Amino acid sequence: MTEEILSTGIDVGTTTTHLIISRLVLAVKEGFGCAPKVEIVHKEIIYQSEIYFTPLEPDGRISAVGVKDIITSEYSNAAVTPDMLGSGAVIITGESARRRNAKELLYEISDYAGDFIVAEAGGETESILAGKGTGAQTLSDREQCKVACVDIGGGTTNISVFDCGKAVAASCIDVGGRLIKIDDNRVVTYISSYVSELLCSGGVDLSVGDILERDVAQKICRLLVHSLTDELNSLPSADRYIFSGGVSSCCGRELDDCCYGDLGVMLWREIENSKWYLIHNCTVADNAIRATVIGAGNYSFDISGSTIACIESALPIRNIPCVGLSIDCSEDIASAFDGINRRLSKYSFQKPVALSFSGYKSIGIDDMLGIAHNISDALGEHISNRQPVIVLVEQDIGKAMGVCLKKYLPKDYPVLCIDCVSAEDGDYIDIAKSVGGGRAVPVSVKKLVFSV
Repeated sequence: MTEEILSTGIDVGTTTTHLIISRLVLAVKEGFGCAPKVEIVHKEIIYQSEIYFTPLEPDGRISAVGVKDIITSEYSNAAVTPDMLGSGAVIITGESARRRNAKELLYEISDYAGDFIVAEAGGETESILAGKGTGAQTLSDREQCKVACVDIGGGTTNISVFDCGKAVAASCIDVGGRLIKIDDNRVVTYISSYVSELLCSGGVDLSVGDILERDVAQKICRLLVHSLTDELNSLPSADRYIFSGGVSSCCGRELDDCCYGDLGVMLWREIENSKWYLIHNCTVADNAIRATVIGAGNYSFDISGSTIACIESALPIRNIPCVGLSIDCSEDIASAFDGINRRLSKYSFQKPVALSFSGYKSIGIDDMLGIAHNISDALGEHISNRQPVIVLVEQDIGKAMGVCLKKYLPKDYPVLCIDCVSAEDGDYIDIAKSVGGGRAVPVSVKKLVFSV
């Protein structure tokens, strides 16, 4: 049995905004001696939008109307409507995540874009998505080696390192092609506050209104490259480095130094001529500028295990904060719940919260009953307010854990027990409607980080 869903990725970046539409094929995989499992067996990009300059208001905020107009127009061109989309993500990247209205805008756009279009922001999330979108993760897994993705945008550079397919490091630094903007006469119209300190330390005297001379621009780019290579050297070394992002897309193209009204072209030239780049195994992704949006559209969620316990009427459910608990079942289970009330008190009892369990290698029915009992006690205030009990477990025991939980909950109480999904303390999750004939649910685990 197969099932198709459409997914979108929408990237609102420092410089550009664009989207893709993908077709994902889900299939029920029958395994010998184990329960059938729903897996994504095929991913295909079926539409790529034009690339737009990110619309801004005169006061520097991102224009919600402008972004919505882009989405509406491109959905129409792709012949899709929001109700046709079953998954995907809107991600605000680079300096756009620092705009005053970024957080509110992100949720507004995700609601506008479709039923299960999740909202994401933050350097680590962006880094991992870009690494997946370039194929760095797939290459690392296939060749059992370390592969790093270096995604250079307008405001930030996002770096992720994968070891045998597993993300082992992620970083975000203020290196990008649009940290300084100029007009057609090379007059500086904008200098990012995040680059001003770098210019001072490098002895560069530059202000808004100055003409950006070529030698000064080159010096600034060298300073940025130095910052980039310092960061790369601080991360686990990789066997291969894949470059992506708008700056990297300048590779191999005959372009005027300032044709985009920024440093992007010159920055790339300094990177590819740097000693670091020349001595490492570096390549540029085929679809460099779209790495993050491909990651958002095709890799923004996982499929749960096949033994979930869920109340379908409670789905979809979004933006659920996670409280992580590590349990070693060789020890007293109650000790894992020490301080849980203090941690839960950070969140409203009027809204659901998810408990995410990790750490155990094997678990028996007595241990599950003990965990279930402690969960019912810990979530007492939430239960009193009729909030669904949401539990994430790493092992394929969702249905069994759900049965144990019902022993300590009121009759017919809503329970969502999702297995084979890992989330850390402070993460957020979105859970979509079930797929594969109710066998599994798509789950997005995300980190929402906004600079203030």
